Amino acid sequence: MSNHTPGPWSALETEWGAKVVDEQEVTVADVPQQPMDTWEASATARLIAAAPDLYAALKNLFDNDLIRGDIDSDHMNEVIDAMSRADWTDR
Repeated sequence: MSNHTPGPWSALETEWGAKVVDEQEVTVADVPQQPMDTWEASATARLIAAAPDLYAALKNLFDNDLIRGDIDSDHMNEVIDAMSRADWTDR
């Protein structure tokens, strides 16, 4: 079991950059705009926000598939979905 703030997390743009919040909208991380531009701050916040999903999907893949020596397509799709959530170009 991980000790991080439970997901899901969301990335929100702010007047000073971006921030990552949990389901109760408690701030998990602040991503200031400087020295980054607004787009880069938002993309960074999205990557941070996807961390719990990425961790869970990769852990599931490792624990269930790699030990058996085969990869279940549903588990691989979890990884792909979590990766696309972190990728700014997919929005």
